[in-house]
Amino acid sequence: MTISYSSPEVGYLDQTAFKKLGFTQNVWAGDTLYLSGIAPFTGGDPEFVVEGIGSMKEQAAFILDILLKLLEAEGLTYSNLVALTVYVTSSEEFFGVAPLLVEAFGDRAPTQTLVGVSELAHPEQRIEITAIAVRG
Repeated sequence: MTISYSSPEVGYLDQTAFKKLGFTQNVWAGDTLYLSGIAPFTGGDPEFVVEGIGSMKEQAAFILDILLKLLEAEGLTYSNLVALTVYVTSSEEFFGVAPLLVEAFGDRAPTQTLVGVSELAHPEQRIEITAIAVRG
């Protein structure tokens, strides 16, 4: 099986962030694409900018836009998604985000696991999404 790594430039984290934090955004293993957690951040070392401060819905909209751009950089679309894991700091607030997912995925929604956490990487961060997609 072939494994390849990429961190496409899509208006998200810059390359210094990936190097400093020791991870890759996208990893292909055969025909399966694993996407690292996408957070509502831009920039990199030394300053990260948090997008949509105060609104999980705005942060989710930013994340979904970045997710689509990352998929497109790999020749895929939302329809290639098979699984999401959504980490939130408020399960109640997530229900305001769900319509964005319905709009994005339509009738081809991937599986989804919702995980409530006490905190994420930044105090202003309210949501993070990991994804798995399959080519073909």
